[in-house]
Amino acid sequence: MNRGAAILSLIFMLLFLIFFSRFLYIQLTGEINNVSLDEKAAEKYDERIKITGNRGVIYDRNGEVVAGNKTTFTLIAYVDPSRSAGFPNGEEKHVVNTVETASQLAPYLSMDENKVIQQLDQAIEAKKYQIELSKKLSYFTKQQIESLHLKGIDFRENSTRTYPNGVFASHVIGAYSDKEKKGIIGIEESLEEYLTGQDGYQIVERDQLGFLFPNGDIEINEPDNGANVYLTLDYKIQTYLDSAINEAESKEI
Repeated sequence: MNRGAAILSLIFMLLFLIFFSRFLYIQLTGEINNVSLDEKAAEKYDERIKITGNRGVIYDRNGEVVAGNKTTFTLIAYVDPSRSAGFPNGEEKHVVNTVETASQLAPYLSMDENKVIQQLDQAIEAKKYQIELSKKLSYFTKQQIESLHLKGIDFRENSTRTYPNGVFASHVIGAYSDKEKKGIIGIEESLEEYLTGQDGYQIVERDQLGFLFPNGDIEINEPDNGANVYLTLDYKIQTYLDSAINEAESKEI
């Protein structure tokens, strides 16, 4: 019995030494199987938020904006119940009733209510986490929808290229493609390298429920906005000239 007890004690001592050595190694190196624990923790708790770098503005010779940027919003509906898991008091953070949600959203989205219901139901059936219901919403529309306090509804901010004067000198100014994220014709294309901006980012620390840590580190990498461009065109003169040409073309010769 003494020999057995001694052997058992020796085994426990060896196991303790193995576990202690392993623990000490992890503490000193911060790695497990060549995987950094700091990086794994950052993946779990750090969130990178994009900060959009604005595209440069195009002005006429007098500083009149002929191509600028406008902030719009994309409406997002979270349809996966897992988004609500873990919130205190069973708080629901996803779309629960698609019919009720659609009936309240449809008037603000200029969409048919049944179409909204269909999109939500299809996203749920496809087991999607979220779906984009509408893009390029104004800030005023965003505020109106927020006042409804709908479950599972959120917004993402976007920057949209706008041309305040419509088709004014469009063959010279050109156009910007939201799909390709670059200028495709005219000055928008030829000066792309100067006009385009570089996005920045902000890294914040959140807990498993998505709340910010009270004393969490926040890292900000500021975006670089594109350069502004001033043309030799004069908006007033060009507009008068366009009107005169259109009038001349409309007259019978």
